[in-house]
Amino acid sequence: MKEANKEGLMSLTIILAGIPGSGKSTVLQETVKLFPQLQIINYGDVMLKEASLQNIDRDTIRKLPLPLLQKIGIDAAKKMAAEMPLIACIDTHALVKTPFGYCPGIPEAVIRIFNPNVIGMIECSASLIYARRKLDNTRNRDSDTIEQIEYHQQISRSFLVACAAYSSSLFIPIQNHGAPTDGAKQLAALLQSYIPQ
Repeated sequence: MKEANKEGLMSLTIILAGIPGSGKSTVLQETVKLFPQLQIINYGDVMLKEASLQNIDRDTIRKLPLPLLQKIGIDAAKKMAAEMPLIACIDTHALVKTPFGYCPGIPEAVIRIFNPNVIGMIECSASLIYARRKLDNTRNRDSDTIEQIEYHQQISRSFLVACAAYSSSLFIPIQNHGAPTDGAKQLAALLQSYIPQ
């Protein structure tokens, strides 16, 4: 666990990932209802602010050359770390699908900057993710098959376990197969075990 801050309070930083359509944002919204001290920071939003300084939009950012994408990510992580709340959950993706392969959403340098206590992954069935994506007209998403979605989820899980080992963090899978409140209860229980209310 991290050291106490200068006021003697213990801090908690969670990195929570999930592939697009896993229901991560909904689970986090429900978790805040159960544990209001939790502050959610969307890593992608902060990266977008950095990218917008170079006139790069949301659906173009993941198609950038890897060195430029990682530089934007590191700059965003440094800004976030400088203002990290006491109890924070960083909402992100483990691996970002690009036209050429999968780019680490949280590369080694970013893991070092965030120094998380916990790394988690929202998981649900590939068929449910597929159905959710088909209903979402707000984004320009790739039209992956159920098999491609399952593969993305499997390699994301493996990647996050490796990140947890590298950073000496706890890895926790959060199941989101039913109501998002079920996953929220799992996450809230974890939060309460670290920071009693």
